[in-house]
Amino acid sequence: MRKQYHYWPGGSGSDAWEVDRLIRLSAELPVTEVSLASIAEIDSVYWFDGRAEQPTVRKVVEHARLIGEVDTSYPVILGPHGGVMDGMHRIARRMLDGYFDC
Repeated sequence: MRKQYHYWPGGSGSDAWEVDRLIRLSAELPVTEVSLASIAEIDSVYWFDGRAEQPTVRKVVEHARLIGEVDTSYPVILGPHGGVMDGMHRIARRMLDGYFDC
């Protein structure tokens, strides 16, 4: 797995985490099924915020390749308020495979 960090807005700036560490720390947590429709990020600008990264054809193809290569047997990790902490490419893969339920 490629080295990844994730950020989202926090109380005084951005909250950040190393995805490898997040996976280790969450390994023993219970797995609960949620509806894809309940994940707000699927209707948001997620990978391309228009500032740091633009949705060029090259970047879209890179993400398409990552989506095609994911292992959907790993659970998506959601934060305490339902935000995706790890797994958006797996969510996109499930949507492409027809598991979109809204």
